[in-house]
Amino acid sequence: MSTNPIVKRQILPNGMACFVIPKKGYEEKQAAITVRYGGADYRHIMPDGTHVEMPTGIAHFLEHKLFEDPELSMFDVFTRQGASVNAYTHFTHTVYYFNTIDSFDKNLETLFRLIQTPHFTDENVEKEKGIILSEIDMYADNPYWQVYTGLHQALFQVSPLKQEILGSQKSVQSIQKEQLYDCYNHFYTPDNMALICVGDFESAQIIELAQKLTEKDSSSKEKPPHTFHGNEPAQVAKPFTKKSMSVSIPLFQMGFKALYPETASPTTMAASSILADMVAGESSEIYSDLYNLGMIDNQFSVEYIGGTYYGIFLLAGTSSQPKEIRNRILKTIDAIKRNGLDSKRFEIIKNKHIGRYIRSLNSIETLSSLQADLFTKDQDISDAMDAFQNVTLKDVESQLNAHLQEKNCAISIINP
Repeated sequence: MSTNPIVKRQILPNGMACFVIPKKGYEEKQAAITVRYGGADYRHIMPDGTHVEMPTGIAHFLEHKLFEDPELSMFDVFTRQGASVNAYTHFTHTVYYFNTIDSFDKNLETLFRLIQTPHFTDENVEKEKGIILSEIDMYADNPYWQVYTGLHQALFQVSPLKQEILGSQKSVQSIQKEQLYDCYNHFYTPDNMALICVGDFESAQIIELAQKLTEKDSSSKEKPPHTFHGNEPAQVAKPFTKKSMSVSIPLFQMGFKALYPETASPTTMAASSILADMVAGESSEIYSDLYNLGMIDNQFSVEYIGGTYYGIFLLAGTSSQPKEIRNRILKTIDAIKRNGLDSKRFEIIKNKHIGRYIRSLNSIETLSSLQADLFTKDQDISDAMDAFQNVTLKDVESQLNAHLQEKNCAISIINP
C-alpha cells in the first residue's frame, strides 16, 4: 500500500485497483467503481489480433443496463439504505457511484452487486432502446451539447472521439444483448477496474472490505481488448462547423487538437493547463482586449481537457463575432511564439493552478471523478499534484510549440 498522505492505493488479490482518499471530519462518503471502457472504445483489437467493431453508444447502453436486476430495483435499494446512486459514461471510462452518510458498507456491497450481475434479455434491451433514443433526442435539442459535439467532429478525422458517446439513432437500434455480454465480459474485468472511496474512514478498513467483496470474483483474468483509435492526423477534419438552433446569441467552442504517441504524462497535462490559461485566461492580454471590445463576456472560459492519447485546448463562450475571435487568438499565439512566454507570469499562473487544485480536493465529488479519470492514465491525484509543483516554463513552451498551431485548430458555432 502507498504511504502517500493524499491517496492510498492497493491492488486487490483479484487484480482490481483500490484507491482510498481519507477526508477526516466529513460526514458524507462516496464510493465509485470505474471501468476503463467508454464511448470511444467501440472499435477494439482482441488479444488474438481480431478487429471488432461494436455499434457506437454501446458503452453508454451497457451503463444503463447494469442497473437492471431481475429481483429488485437497484435505485430503490440504495434509497432505502440512505444513499443516492448514479453513473456516467465518458469517452475513456464509465463510472458507477453512490453518496451516503450512513450504511456505507451495505451500500458498497450493493454497488458491487450492480457491477457483478449483468442481466440482459431481448425484451429489456428493446425496452431500453426507447429510453436512450429519447435521451438522444433531448441532447439533439441542447445547443451547448451540440456545440461540444460539433467541435469534436471538426477536430477529429478518424478517431472514435468524433462519434457521440450516446451513439446515433441507427447504432442504438442495432444493439443486441449478445453484444452487451461480449463488451461486459471483455472490459468489466478486475484488472480493468478500480474502486475509489472518499470519506472519513481508515484506509485499512476499506481495503479489507473491498477484499471481502471481491474474494469470490470469478471474472475472466484475460487482458481486455485494446481500443483502436485509427491513425489520426494532426490536421483537423475541418476548421469550421456550424448549426442553427434556438439561441439568442451565437455559442462557440474553439479547440486545438493535441495528439500523443502514448498516454499523456502528468507533466504534459499540468503544462498544458497552465499554457491555456497563459494564452487566453482572465489575466491575459487577449482576454482583456476581447472583453473591452465587447466581443466576449464573463462567460468566456479557457481550459485544457486531457484524455489518454489526446488533449484539447478549449476556448468557449458566446459572441456575435466568433470567427474574429478565432483570428485574433491565432495572431496572439503567433506573437507569443515570437516573443516568448513571460517567466514571471508563468510563476503566477502556476501558483494559481496549484491553489485551485488544492481547493478542489475539498470536494468529495471532484476527488472521486478526478481519480476515476486519472485511473485511465495509470495515475493518481498525488501524481497530478507533484506535476503542478514541478512543472517548468520549458515544459509549457514545449506544449505551445507542439500543439497551438492553426492546422490543428477548429471552431464550432451555433448560430441563432
